Amino acid sequence: MELKSARKKLEELTQASQELKNTYMRLDENEKAEFNAGYELSDDFEIVARALFNWNEVQHGEGHPEKR
Repeated sequence: MELKSARKKLEELTQASQELKNTYMRLDENEKAEFNAGYELSDDFEIVARALFNWNEVQHGEGHPEKR
């Protein structure tokens, strides 16, 4: 049951990160710089959002050992 709950949270996080990425892409350069204040990861947010999406895909379908 905990695994199902964790996968649901990952799905929600993935959806939110995709929405955030899309909003971020519409910001001008000054707004992006202001928004990035405090962001400490070495990867660009778009890469992080894509990594979450890929992880979610594995957990909810193709590529997951339990789903084969």
